[in-house]
Amino acid sequence: MGIKDCYLKIKKYLGSKSGFSERGFLDYLIEKIAQSDSSKPFFINAPTGYGKTAISETIALDEYENGYKTIISYPLRSLIEDQTRKVRELMKNVGVGEEIVGLRYMGRQDSPYLVHPVTLTTIDTLSLTALGISPEDSQKVFREVMGTSYGSLGHYLFSLASVYTSTMILDEVHLLYSTRAISGFPQGIKTYRLYEHEKADKWVVGFTGRVGFSLPDDLFNKKLAADLDALFKFVQFSNVGGGRTAGLGMVEYLPFEYA
Repeated sequence: MGIKDCYLKIKKYLGSKSGFSERGFLDYLIEKIAQSDSSKPFFINAPTGYGKTAISETIALDEYENGYKTIISYPLRSLIEDQTRKVRELMKNVGVGEEIVGLRYMGRQDSPYLVHPVTLTTIDTLSLTALGISPEDSQKVFREVMGTSYGSLGHYLFSLASVYTSTMILDEVHLLYSTRAISGFPQGIKTYRLYEHEKADKWVVGFTGRVGFSLPDDLFNKKLAADLDALFKFVQFSNVGGGRTAGLGMVEYLPFEYA
């Protein structure tokens, strides 16, 4: 079974669920992935809610059917729980079983050493395991007596093998690069902490920069776009945060194209 066949199985399952519609860009992506060199990385950029998860699921299913494993990494733990439920439900419904899907992050050890055929994890757990310092072994690795390591240093070769024999998918990776450019604007977005008081440990995350929003044709809805346009104009008009420290909340709305 090839990746196109796996995609058709997943597409059939998603089509049976309410709210799913045809996404031409996903069909195009699968075609390109099928033609690409599997040893080389590739980057997918699509709006939130467009269906990128279906691509991750397709790759994971294809790898499993061919005897390989997949690690899907997320920058936030809040993303993992919901995605794990969805991936397990899908794998069950396409006939391979939800038990192939494991979960691993701080406090959850369903998939030690990321050994499950499909493992969802956090970027920090993946990074440690990729260095041979699996969280399962951290106490052994960092345990010292009289300044020297003592006892077993853990199963670092197994950790390395578990990662580097897997296909790795980094989901929502843009959240790791908040200081880089977004949507092609060279100035980018910069985040920083704004403290309530110099001696207080209370703070909020603020950002400055320029962001561009766009939608592919098959997602564009003229009425919703008009509503969003009105909301952005109201935000600019109300000048939320204009009188606050650092001006957090100030927005200038510059519609590039609207009809």
